[in-house]
Amino acid sequence: MAVELEIEDGTPWYASPNIKVFELGHPSVEVTPKAGELYGLKAIVRNNGNDEVSDATVRFYWANPAGAISRATTSTPGTAIEVGTGTASLGANGAVEEVPCDQIWVPTFVNDGHECLLAEAFHPDEDPLPSASDFNVPGDRHVAQRNIMVEKAFGGFFSFVFEVHNPEQEARSFTIRAEQGKLEQLGAFGKLFDDIITFEDGSFEVLGFTQARCPDRNELETLVPQLEEVSVGPLGRTGFALAGLLEGETAVVWITQLDGRDEVGGLGIVVHQEEKE
Repeated sequence: MAVELEIEDGTPWYASPNIKVFELGHPSVEVTPKAGELYGLKAIVRNNGNDEVSDATVRFYWANPAGAISRATTSTPGTAIEVGTGTASLGANGAVEEVPCDQIWVPTFVNDGHECLLAEAFHPDEDPLPSASDFNVPGDRHVAQRNIMVEKAFGGFFSFVFEVHNPEQEARSFTIRAEQGKLEQLGAFGKLFDDIITFEDGSFEVLGFTQARCPDRNELETLVPQLEEVSVGPLGRTGFALAGLLEGETAVVWITQLDGRDEVGGLGIVVHQEEKE
């Protein structure tokens, strides 16, 4: 007999549709957030165990666009910022509850409002969280991540700034790769982008990484398709930009952070052609 709380991942795992952003007063109206506006958050929580549970906790976080993200502990500051909490009481054997956050979320103007969301569900006695500070999203059923943003391309050119985090207390090296996905992979997120997506995949004439914080077209010829051996110190972070040239109206890019063969972080970007220069 046990309690087994879960917030289901997405495909890829860092694009969970089970963390939702909605207009205040309209919890059924899911939206894409904009900097400076006020929103509500909620998570869909499932209990896969044989025991019912009362007063389980659901925590909500935001973080700068990044790969690996960590929660704060007594010894580490973490890279995720807590928004608020919710409480869930669920029956057994697959019972589901939609749990709202008790605090309003206001995306900041940092990164133009582009921010990652995480939610974790647990009971401190009956179904506690693992002790590690980093969020092991693909390996931990308690936590899910919504890390998908929209970036405008002007005359085909776009750039997107993100961070690479090392939540461990020793230096590590990572590989960062980007690959074009299919718009159909957006799944439940697709309805949020009805006003910009035709679901006819565009393509990237150029796509790659740079350390320039505000890259322009002059950087296109120097972009690298994959970052190898990105060294990050203990509890450190470093910044990069993904840039490219889009042909067509819309395309999706998946950025993945790897430690060896293990995926430790990722984010998705929907690139949309805004206007001709």
